Amino acid sequence: MPTSKECVTNVALNAGELRKIIESDFQKLLDNEGYLSPTMAFGRVGYEITIRLHLDNPLTPEVLSHISSRASGQNLVRESPQLGAVEPAPLDQPSTEALVGASSIRREIDSPNEERLRNDMPVPVIVQQQDGTKTVEYVKYPKDIMEGEGKVIVSDRTEEARAAWGLPPLAAPEQVDPRAVIEGSTVCYCGYDRNSHALSGLSTQPQKEGFPKCSGFAPADSRDPNKKEAWPVEPS
Repeated sequence: MPTSKECVTNVALNAGELRKIIESDFQKLLDNEGYLSPTMAFGRVGYEITIRLHLDNPLTPEVLSHISSRASGQNLVRESPQLGAVEPAPLDQPSTEALVGASSIRREIDSPNEERLRNDMPVPVIVQQQDGTKTVEYVKYPKDIMEGEGKVIVSDRTEEARAAWGLPPLAAPEQVDPRAVIEGSTVCYCGYDRNSHALSGLSTQPQKEGFPKCSGFAPADSRDPNKKEAWPVEPS
């Protein structure tokens, strides 16, 4: 803890500190992107990276930086063939199985010192020396002293990216017919599978609309479909 001769000031972040915070958030963004898991591989890929800064500065209220992927030179591809997979985004004439993934991370910084602690950076402390002079020293506090991620929001931006690249929106998920749901020996006549039933055989889930109340697990296809209780109830 600071002594009476030490003063912890919440001075503004310098560019180097802000860069470290952004790098940490960018790594978090990469870690949260399912398409970038170690098990994935790509024959063709293009990407865009955008950094938008909102600054409390009347002369420069906002800064926007943007970079897009581009194809590597043939000499580099000959040495490392995997570099041939990188193309400008959006891909030219993609296949019908091509996927788009886009996400953004937004952070609001209210306290520079809180972000310094979260990112394991030293905190500037004004120290009064014995001769009365004051100097700035940097104190490293334990990283776990600050809990939580701060004001940060990770959002999916896939639809926005598809629109920007002139791609059609994703098709809405197909509506499943309740009559088709109960077909199969692993599905109960109440519409739930075995995992939704307790050891006693009774469903642990609320009654589905249009399905009979469950009195114990029974495979849907083992019941007579002509009996009303084996099928979703038709509205009268």
